[in-house]
Amino acid sequence: MLLIPRETMEWMEEKEARTQREVEALAITERIRRMVGKELVQSGEYRPARYGDIVVLLRTMSGWAEDFLQVFAAQGIPAYSASKTGYFSALEIVTVLNYLHICDNPLQEIPFTAVLHSPIAGCSAQELALIKNSAPELPVYLRCVRYVREGEDEKLREKLRRFLRLLEESRAKVPYTPIHQLIQEILDETGYGDYAAALPGGRQRQANLNMLVEKAMDYEQTSYRGLFHFIRYIEKIQKYNVDFGEVNLAGNTEDTVQILSIHKSKGLEFPIVFVAGLGKRFNLQDLNTNVVIHPQLGLGTEAVDVEQRLQFSTLPRQVMRGQLKDENLGEELRVLYVALTRAKEKLILTGLAERLEKRAKDCAALQTREKERLSYSLLRGAACYWDWILPALARHPAMEILYDRYEIFHGLPKYSREDAGFTISLVESEDLAVQQLEQRTQKKILREELERENSPGPEEEEIFRIFQERFSYQYPYDIHHPVPAKITVSELKRQSQDGDSQSEELYFEPDVIPLVPEFIQKKEEKLTGALRGTAYHRVLECLDYRRADSARQIREQMESWVEEQKLSPLQRDCVRAEEIASFARSGLGERMALADREGRLHREQPFVISQPAQKLNAGWDGEEAVLVQGIMDAWFQEGEELVLVDYKTDFVPGRKACVLAEKYRVQLDSYAEALERMTGRKVKEKWIWSFFLGREIPV
Repeated sequence: MLLIPRETMEWMEEKEARTQREVEALAITERIRRMVGKELVQSGEYRPARYGDIVVLLRTMSGWAEDFLQVFAAQGIPAYSASKTGYFSALEIVTVLNYLHICDNPLQEIPFTAVLHSPIAGCSAQELALIKNSAPELPVYLRCVRYVREGEDEKLREKLRRFLRLLEESRAKVPYTPIHQLIQEILDETGYGDYAAALPGGRQRQANLNMLVEKAMDYEQTSYRGLFHFIRYIEKIQKYNVDFGEVNLAGNTEDTVQILSIHKSKGLEFPIVFVAGLGKRFNLQDLNTNVVIHPQLGLGTEAVDVEQRLQFSTLPRQVMRGQLKDENLGEELRVLYVALTRAKEKLILTGLAERLEKRAKDCAALQTREKERLSYSLLRGAACYWDWILPALARHPAMEILYDRYEIFHGLPKYSREDAGFTISLVESEDLAVQQLEQRTQKKILREELERENSPGPEEEEIFRIFQERFSYQYPYDIHHPVPAKITVSELKRQSQDGDSQSEELYFEPDVIPLVPEFIQKKEEKLTGALRGTAYHRVLECLDYRRADSARQIREQMESWVEEQKLSPLQRDCVRAEEIASFARSGLGERMALADREGRLHREQPFVISQPAQKLNAGWDGEEAVLVQGIMDAWFQEGEELVLVDYKTDFVPGRKACVLAEKYRVQLDSYAEALERMTGRKVKEKWIWSFFLGREIPV
């Protein structure tokens, strides 16, 4: 038994800022450290104990398991909790979610400060104070930006510069990168994934981060998209207390201390068992409500005297409270029995012992009792497990340490020993302080040894030279890196419009996506935007100009193409036959019909030509050649010269034909140059037929 006196707890709370759970966990880690690799356990044959032989049992997992895991990790003891909570409170998950918050909006004060203090930015508390004092009136993000420009500490300025550059690169990826890929890139580029893996319990932390990536992939299967919605999704999960629980890495071969609830341990046995939290008071809150409910006895309520303005308990309520208390304590006794029977070789009971001196005196008074069994009144008056365990050991020689500590007379035989090998240890504040000091000293010594080992010997210097030579290699043709081997005409058009911020906004209507959950959406495909343009191009590719005088004839043609599977029903439905007929009756359409009858019309003509890189983009190396590929909608020959035609279904605000022509000038110029090089003839005319405007436009 490990008893933690109240004095030890108060000293640790004052000096080390430790909670009761953390102090108990520290006492357990010290005992585990003394056992692992030293004491023997039987597994076929006797061998030194391992972490995997040890289990910590808790009556309540909520809150306790998280605190125990945190202390175990800090003390370098690998541990795993089978609880269903604690995922979103894990350090590595909190850090990555904070980084995602500021990728969405860097003006969020708390997440930004948390990331600054995390290993991603690596700012110490003193450096955060310097940043704060530099411009107290500004938000922390703008404060950092200003400090990079005007700060006094050059080392801190460089640290912030690197972090802000990294943050801006991450934010630039948000619009077009899937969330799971964004998280993975953040872990790789910041190095936080490797850092978390190198911490105590690194495999568990790495598994938690991998689980976050998987949850992001699951989120992307829904109808929502984007970082903003993902952050709101996580916030709602936390708001409604939905917790995934940390990833289960425990297995038969895993050398890890397990933390289980007593209920989950039923039917299992372990070589070494710690039963913790025995000083926690029983939960009897249900007995103090105004209305007491018992499944057999019914309802017990308080009586109210309206005239005297008094409220008091009734006899039925008192009877029910007593019955419920007996049943609750009976359940706690059964739980304790389960906990005490899980160990195969060693059982260690731990917990805070309130009023230890009074407990010792009460136990000493039981030595004169003739009966060995504890009385009903003593069992019923218990407030925690110690109220049963310590009185049960009142006559055991192990209690001598308590009686002697408080100078209580006892009649224990000095040298007698019973079959049950109980020993009682008191956890003193000095022991825990020494343990903490030893841990810090060992870490410091290990760090110094690692730093000394970093100075290379002759063999390491040669290896270092080879690595340096290889990693410092510069690719000789890096200047050509941005030059693509092949580019499409559409990409050239987009490049020519860079800098024109209104280009996309003017000519493309955004597709409105209804906010309808996927499970009630009708499974009907809709053609919009570029897909609608593809349908029009397909109709014009198959069009028989001899039967294109009216919309009825156009519809008849489209019906036959659907039967021949040249056109899908969906494409047919989104093409307006009147617009095709209007094109066929136009002057340009009649010229194309004549060329079609004489075999001079060519449709959907693919091409690939070589162009000097500098001609396509002034920033590219002129010595390099780039392949330009595309597909011409139509062209025909008139005399010795050629006529080029391109179809457009774009929406044109203001019906300004000249602006539409200017928009696609680069594209048609590329088509014309390719056509002249392919045929050896000159292109005399370039036309755009706009289905939105219903007329041809010269380019």
